[in-house]
This record gives sequence, structure tokens and C-alpha cells, in this order.
Amino acid sequence: WLGHQFREASSGSKWITMHVRSQDIEWQVYNYAARVNLTAARMSISMGGPQIMGFNYPIIGFSNAHEMFDAFNGSERNQVIGFFDFVKGTRTPSVRLEALQNLDFVAFARQYNGSGQAAKYGGLIKSVFDIFHQLTD
Repeated sequence: WLGHQFREASSGSKWITMHVRSQDIEWQVYNYAARVNLTAARMSISMGGPQIMGFNYPIIGFSNAHEMFDAFNGSERNQVIGFFDFVKGTRTPSVRLEALQNLDFVAFARQYNGSGQAAKYGGLIKSVFDIFHQLTD
């Protein structure tokens, strides 16, 4: 995900670096991709606050990525419900839920976001967990 660039025209336009913490650029990339293939664009983006990839739409109960996109754009409530549905998953028992119950934040991060940065994200989740318990104990 680092060093990705895009440009809208095959000649003459400059390359733009994406994934640089700019929602304006991310929307520009999405809008370009949507003009090329709307379904592929929606399947390949992280949606809403929980940043759930569009291809995960069946795990959280949607018929397709378009339905998920519309629901997540419709309200934060739909995003929160989508997050909990994604954590619960479709398997019994849920591997993501079990990881959280076991306080295995790296395993949770791996299941939630893939293996690429599981240790980093697991550490961030653990930090928030620890801060919460410091504040509530």
C-alpha cells in the first residue's frame, strides 16, 4: 500500500501519490476507479470508520458491495453495526471474537486486516485497551 500512484490520463497528467492520509486524494482515486468499473472500485475500497473492505460485503450481511457502500454512506450506525457483524463473522466460533476474548490483539489484527501489519495494529489495539483499563480501574 506504500508508494502507490495514479493518474487520470495515460499521457500528460502528473502521477499523484495516494494513501498519504488525504481523504480528498482517496476520493479522487475512488471516483476515477468508479468511472472505469464501479463494482471493482467498491469491492476494493475500505469503507467507513471500521475500514472494512468492500469484498467483505457477504460477511456483514449485504447482497453486494453497492448495498454495503450505500448503507455505510447512509449512517454511522450502519458502520458500527457492520463492524460488530464483521467481528462476529460467519463462522462459529468467530476467530476474530475469540482472538479478542483471549486478548490476542495481534491475532485479531491479522484476522481483521491481514498479516501485513498485524503486529503494528495489534500493538495499537492493545495500547487503547490498556489506556481504557487505566481509566476505568
